[in-house]
Amino acid sequence: MNKLVLYIVLFISNFYIDILNAQNLVPNPSFEEIVQCPEMPDPGQIHLAKPWFQPTPWFWDSTDFETSSSSDLFHECAPQGESGVPLSWAGYQFARTGKGYAGIGFWQSSSSRERIEVELNDSLLKDSTYCVSMYVVNKTTNTIGTATSNLHFLFTKDSLIQNFGYYTTPSVENPVANFISDTNNWTEINVEYVAKGGEKFLTIGSFYSNQNSTVLDSNSYTAYYFIDDVWVARLGSKNCPCKGEEVDKTIVFPNTFTPNNDGSNDFWSIDFKNASDYVLILNRWGNKVTELNKNSPKWDGNCKGKPCTEGVYFYKAYINGEPKHGFIHLFR
Repeated sequence: MNKLVLYIVLFISNFYIDILNAQNLVPNPSFEEIVQCPEMPDPGQIHLAKPWFQPTPWFWDSTDFETSSSSDLFHECAPQGESGVPLSWAGYQFARTGKGYAGIGFWQSSSSRERIEVELNDSLLKDSTYCVSMYVVNKTTNTIGTATSNLHFLFTKDSLIQNFGYYTTPSVENPVANFISDTNNWTEINVEYVAKGGEKFLTIGSFYSNQNSTVLDSNSYTAYYFIDDVWVARLGSKNCPCKGEEVDKTIVFPNTFTPNNDGSNDFWSIDFKNASDYVLILNRWGNKVTELNKNSPKWDGNCKGKPCTEGVYFYKAYINGEPKHGFIHLFR
């Protein structure tokens, strides 16, 4: 084999190794592909985002993992205020990417657990290190909700079919001290996992009993989270979430302002760093009120030239390519 042929063979081999390393092994990772829109009164329809399903039936004696599911699917095609995006029965939240996301209770005072599972596109390789990542938002903003740090990933060779009382040691987990309590912005959980070899299924949920769980308020009913952009890929690629670029965290998003022309806090604005950054201001129905950017960085509290009514508005921002969501209280 001459040197030119050897070089071409090595180049092609390395090229395909890089592709393998960068590949996300999770199918339908942001819950975009659905067989039909989720409908009320049964929002527990994660099975509509195939091949995702709930491995723990809601009814103890059930073997039907579709009709007995309680893990939720939300999508823009569903009616607003029900299982819709951005407005659903669980709260107001845009998808981090695309049009859909999942929702489960990681902790409940009744000791039951909701979990979602998917078969990976390929088995994990023994002793290989993988990036494991997902984005979550805590949606327990009422008096019955709380936050937890027990957000777990479990890798298994076979599908995990267990009841709600099944507990085990997770394959990898969010750090115990890292309580995810942000109810407005997507928070990334980003860990690494060394594969035992042959794992083909990923289950997301909590696998600790209430006695071994850590929650902010154990007197609450549930710790409920939206889930988006699930990622599993071999470590070693710059595209892997575990090695992602740092996002500028110095930008402050105010959550109140008072546009009453008294010279104090009359405008809502942020410190735009890049020309490509922008913020959409939306009303409670998801309609666009205004758009801000580096050349037009302030909102004066007007809607189509007239003073907006008092109340809660929402922002959808893209800063350094990273989406941010939150709310704004407008007072007069």
